[in-house]
Amino acid sequence: MNFLILVLSLFTIWKAPETAKCQNISVLVSEKTFTLKVQISGIKPIKGNLYYALYNKAEGFPMSSHSAIVNKFVPIANSLLEIEIGKVPAGTYALSFYHDANNNQKMDCNFLGIPKEGYGFSNNAKGKFGPPKFSEAAFTFTGTEKPVMVVNY
Repeated sequence: MNFLILVLSLFTIWKAPETAKCQNISVLVSEKTFTLKVQISGIKPIKGNLYYALYNKAEGFPMSSHSAIVNKFVPIANSLLEIEIGKVPAGTYALSFYHDANNNQKMDCNFLGIPKEGYGFSNNAKGKFGPPKFSEAAFTFTGTEKPVMVVNY
């Protein structure tokens, strides 16, 4: 039942970035920014796109792509994907993603609500009665960390 709630929650939140209104990362002139590099492994099959959303606060995570400071589809070329997100200031973030294997810009589920496509969160966080909380998926980024995540199928 917990898994079904998580899946239904994830299914309803992700929308194509073209329709999402992303907030820009606000950076003061004096604030130093970095490139956040994230590794996601275990992608199968090797086709389609991976959709990710980066959040800098608990509000909206992971239910609202509108609350994400960055969200994007990237093509999948092999089972290990490295995402580079530029101009990210040091801070606390959480990332959610799903594998859109058939390029229909949504997470596909079976009749029970179980995902047919992979998904995951930073820290490989897993919720108990739905998606994980921001605090469970949150990581501190100072400019050198390289979060590693695994796709759940």
